[in-house]
Amino acid sequence: MVICFFAGTGQRKESFWARIHASYHKKKDSGHPTCTQKSLSGRWDFIKDQVSKFAGHLRQVRMEHRSGEGPDNEAALKDVPKWRELENAKAGTPACEEQPDADDVSASNEAASRAQKRPMGRDSAKESQKRASSSSASQSEEYMSRMSDMCLQRTVFWSEANGEMNQRLDLLVQLEHEKTEIQRKNAASLEKQATSLEKQVLMEESKEEDRILAINLETLNPLQRAVMERKQKAIYARWCRDE
Repeated sequence: MVICFFAGTGQRKESFWARIHASYHKKKDSGHPTCTQKSLSGRWDFIKDQVSKFAGHLRQVRMEHRSGEGPDNEAALKDVPKWRELENAKAGTPACEEQPDADDVSASNEAASRAQKRPMGRDSAKESQKRASSSSASQSEEYMSRMSDMCLQRTVFWSEANGEMNQRLDLLVQLEHEKTEIQRKNAASLEKQATSLEKQVLMEESKEEDRILAINLETLNPLQRAVMERKQKAIYARWCRDE
């Protein structure tokens, strides 16, 4: 149900928009387009949405209480000097000229005094150059001293490293010498043992030969006699060869 203040509250939506459609075409001029009821209704929906947003923002702004804008604030602050100065400024009354700050004045005076100082003289320039050269020379001497210390430290380091390396080499040589000595002693011991064993073998062979030569062939049977006779001849032949 649509409410209309001119036609009452009992009219329907169709009759309401029919009246709007008739009124629009009755009042429009040649520059406005011809619209149907649906197009007018859709346009009103768009306008109503935007109007509602605007009304909400306007209500929000009116509900805000900014400092100094309300009538109560004006009545309370009308006798305050700053409020009167603000009112005078709004009315166009010239305010008091702003005086420069003391710090700004002192800073400007100091800058002016620096600008008015005399330039550096020849003696002052020479003295400054001498100080700079002496400072540079001292820095160069310090640099050379540091480099010399570094070279000395490097030399000491390499000498210590060489000393440690020489000690290791000496230790290796000593170990190799001891190893060779042990091997030589072992070889001598083995050679001595071999010589002793050889002598023992020779003694055993000599004893065996003496035993063979001492056998009486007449007491042996023919087979034993032939064997022993052959051995005795071999022994005699070796003795003759050794002599």
